[in-house]
Amino acid sequence: MMARIPVFALAAFALSAVDPALAKPPTSATAIAAKSEIDDLFADYGFAADQRDADSVTALFTEDGVLAIPVVGIEAQGREAIATSFRKTWEPVAKAGQQRRHVITGLRITGIKGKERSFRAIMTVAGTARDGTPQVYLNGYYTGIAVRSNQGWRFKRLEISVDIAR
Repeated sequence: MMARIPVFALAAFALSAVDPALAKPPTSATAIAAKSEIDDLFADYGFAADQRDADSVTALFTEDGVLAIPVVGIEAQGREAIATSFRKTWEPVAKAGQQRRHVITGLRITGIKGKERSFRAIMTVAGTARDGTPQVYLNGYYTGIAVRSNQGWRFKRLEISVDIAR
């Protein structure tokens, strides 16, 4: 009779060949809860960004949070600067009549330091053009730091890296 191996154990084994740090699934209830709550933070971010709601998106950052989007030269610190940066990047999207949807997957906690969690996640931005044609607009990934605050988890730093064909 063949032994049954849990799927997460197989995934951990496969990931260990790429990066041993990724092979460790969260083991404590606290670690699992933190990852789940940071996943919710990303869901809130995606929904707010899809609506181009700069106030809701920036509320997900700490007061002194940083947004970095190297491909367009953005490094904004503080909620007002972050709101301005998002409005600037969303302006051509609105003018083009595009509705975008953020698909955020593969969240991994890559480091723990007190109330901070370093992370990375995969990003796909899909949606529809004005004529209803489905599109994939961006692929890439997020990296950064989330911190536990009185309001829940907030982005201390969010870097958006966009895949560019070379």
